[in-house]
Amino acid sequence: KNQLSKDFFEGLTKKEKELIDFLYIENDGLSEREICRKFNIPQKTLNCRKIKIREKLKKFFAQNGF
Repeated sequence: KNQLSKDFFEGLTKKEKELIDFLYIENDGLSEREICRKFNIPQKTLNCRKIKIREKLKKFFAQNGF
């Protein structure tokens, strides 16, 4: 399992990794609006990045028999 998660994260961009880390690990209860301010990005950009990450995750799972 650890190797699978490492393989998935290796396929992400630096910005995607930072976003996942901040959204799900270091969030500290911030809203998406506050996260956008912290990253200095519009809400639409945040949503697009989340969608791309989700698509990569679905593709990764499909390629690995899940």
